[in-house]
Amino acid sequence: MPEAKSDMHVERIIRAALSQMGSAIAMADPPVTGAECRRWAVEHTISQSWRIGRAVAKARAMSRVDNVAETILEECGGPGAGQVLFKGKIVGVERTLRTGHVYGECIIEGADVAEEVEGAGAGAAPSARSSQMFEGLIKIPFKNENIAAIRFTRSRVGGESADVEGEVLGVAPDLITVIDAQSGEAIGTPEYRYGLLVIVLGITASEKWTTERGIEIGGPKGFGMDHLTYKPLGKFVKPKSVIDEFDLQE
Repeated sequence: MPEAKSDMHVERIIRAALSQMGSAIAMADPPVTGAECRRWAVEHTISQSWRIGRAVAKARAMSRVDNVAETILEECGGPGAGQVLFKGKIVGVERTLRTGHVYGECIIEGADVAEEVEGAGAGAAPSARSSQMFEGLIKIPFKNENIAAIRFTRSRVGGESADVEGEVLGVAPDLITVIDAQSGEAIGTPEYRYGLLVIVLGITASEKWTTERGIEIGGPKGFGMDHLTYKPLGKFVKPKSVIDEFDLQE
């Protein structure tokens, strides 16, 4: 598209095509220089993905899935870089497809996930932290990916149900991640379904996303949620390169 006015213009054209072609199209981006890539890319994310996968695999092998959330956070920089936001059971999911995006909400009810997993035969006794009880309801609005985690209460107004939002547990550009409490596997928005026992993690975004411009684009206002204000969950810790760690050449 050599005549496109901007990257945003290209995005709008692609989304329009996507919505008209069964949500499946192909595209090729132009190459960029190494200097340009280093300027905007968040470095070593593949290394971090590998470390998270290794941590989950080790937790399973050692029958320590009950502690997998804390293990994942340790690989993302420790308690100061993220936190367990909620634990419970998915009790509702709504989805709709608009202009090439899947919009929706996932509703999670607080539950003692460690106790339910143990009762289901997971094996390991729950640790003191993993047995922490979470109460009430949270909702996770998503647009292909999770945007926020928000406590809410449900009330009736004039015979109709209404949601009253409360504490914002986490919001983009910080990462709101949902994992399966029984396996440690990540759960994507297409896989949300009633009855899943889950743990919701919040991981602080890279400083490249927490600039004024980054928050404008990737924060709550960028998703049409102007009533929310971004507050970082912690301090970003840059992942360490696997190549740098394991390269034994002098």
